Amino acid sequence: LGLKVHITELDVTVTRGPSVSGAVNFNAADGAPRAFPPIATLASRLALTAAQQSQVAPLIEDANQKIVAAANAHDFEKIGPLRSVGIDAVRPHLTAEQQATFAALVAPPGSARGPNRAPPPLSPEDQAALAQRYADIFAVFMKNRASIARVTFWGLRDTDSWRRTLSPLLFDDAYARKPAYDAVIAAAKTRGP
Repeated sequence: LGLKVHITELDVTVTRGPSVSGAVNFNAADGAPRAFPPIATLASRLALTAAQQSQVAPLIEDANQKIVAAANAHDFEKIGPLRSVGIDAVRPHLTAEQQATFAALVAPPGSARGPNRAPPPLSPEDQAALAQRYADIFAVFMKNRASIARVTFWGLRDTDSWRRTLSPLLFDDAYARKPAYDAVIAAAKTRGP
């Protein structure tokens, strides 16, 4: 479901924006995580000129370092904005054709955003199954609440999710709450042992 659990005190946090999970998904030759493809890959795929490479390389590396640092520090809510800043910094140095290819290269895995790519609505049975799954997960969280500080949702509405095609979040594309939302609230109010 794209949940990240932090340990200290119970606090449910919702993070909006571009994919968090797919934010650090490229590997450098040394196996180190990267937020963006290596510059050699970009140069090849985008057919960058030498001048473009010299302009883009430091921007990509700066954004990469900041995103990897945020991921390592578990500051997941910073990743989306840092990703957007990095992408926006590179765009002016690319042609329109290169920008389209760049956008596809840096899109989080599994993303299918946009009104034309929305999956069909969940059936009532699927809504009930999703609500039950959230209820089960949050029952475990509440049972272990002394050890759980925060639950971070990697998106607010399905449009924001890297798993968009599965409609996994608590709100639909129009910010209407789904039965899963009520299941989380009900479980969070349970005090149990």
